[in-house]
Amino acid sequence: MKKSKGSSKSGSARKKGLIRNKVTKKKAAKSKVRTRPAAKRTAAKQRPSKKTKKKEGGRPYSGSMRLRVIGRGEGEILFQIAPGNNLVGRWDPQEGAFPEIDLEQLDREAKISRKHCVIERHGTSATIEDVGSLNGTYINQGEQLRPGHPHTLQDGDEILVGKVLLRFEAGKSR
Repeated sequence: MKKSKGSSKSGSARKKGLIRNKVTKKKAAKSKVRTRPAAKRTAAKQRPSKKTKKKEGGRPYSGSMRLRVIGRGEGEILFQIAPGNNLVGRWDPQEGAFPEIDLEQLDREAKISRKHCVIERHGTSATIEDVGSLNGTYINQGEQLRPGHPHTLQDGDEILVGKVLLRFEAGKSR
C-alpha cells in the first residue's frame, strides 16, 4: 500500500485543526485565497520600545531622553521621548486625544487632562509647556508652568502631572 503525501498525519488531528496546510503566496494568488493582513497595534500599545530607539524614517536618534515614573510601587515605568512634540496626557478616542506619553493607567483619580502638557525634544535639549491643563504642571515640586511659556528641562528635573511624579532623564541610562 502506497502512502500519499501527508498521510503520515492522522486524519483526526487534521480535522481538529492541529495540523495546518501551508499555502504559499503563489498558490494563494492562483486559487484567489485571500490572506489576512497582520493585525495593527492599537493606539494604546504604540509606544517606542527601549530597544529600537528609532524615529520616523528609520534613523536612530541621538542620546536617550525619557521620563521615569517615581514614587509608585508598580515597578519601573519608563517613557521614551522621541524627537519633536510629545503630548503628555490620557488616551481618549472620543475627544481625539492620543498622547505619545499616555498616563491613563497611572491616573486613577482623573487628575491628568487628556491634553496636559507637551514635551518638545530638539537635538540634545527638551522643553516642557503646559497646554491649559486643569490641575497644572509643576517643575521640581514648586514652579507651576503657565500655558504658552516653555520651560527648558535639565537632567533630573521632577515633573508633577496631576498626581503622577516623573523624573526627566537625559543622556546615559541609569
